[in-house]
Amino acid sequence: MQLKALSPNTYEFSNDTGKYRVDYFYLDTVYRADPGFREALRALVEKAHAKVPPAYDVSSIYVYRKTEMLNQDFSGNADALRGVYDNDLVSYSRWNQQAIDVFYLIDEGNVVFDLISNEAVSVPWEFD
Repeated sequence: MQLKALSPNTYEFSNDTGKYRVDYFYLDTVYRADPGFREALRALVEKAHAKVPPAYDVSSIYVYRKTEMLNQDFSGNADALRGVYDNDLVSYSRWNQQAIDVFYLIDEGNVVFDLISNEAVSVPWEFD
């Protein structure tokens, strides 16, 4: 299992509250709801985040499953991804001041597992 960069790969912006970075990847492995998959995904995401410079107040990583649209040939930008392919998301993670505070597993557009608490979400909710 490996993460592969998804164009635009990195989106950066700043506003009154700070400096932000978002990284996009796709996964060439089918999502599975088992502990081994969760551990492997977390390790890959944390390894990818370790390459993010500490200059950002908040950084996020979106991981999508590989599809006919989301693959090595995808050439869209952040706006082309935002909210359009939520059903293809595998995970979303966020670091605030370099400390991870959100890490969700997502299946069919719904948050199903919290990797920070290492617990299933009792009532899955739509990721938006």
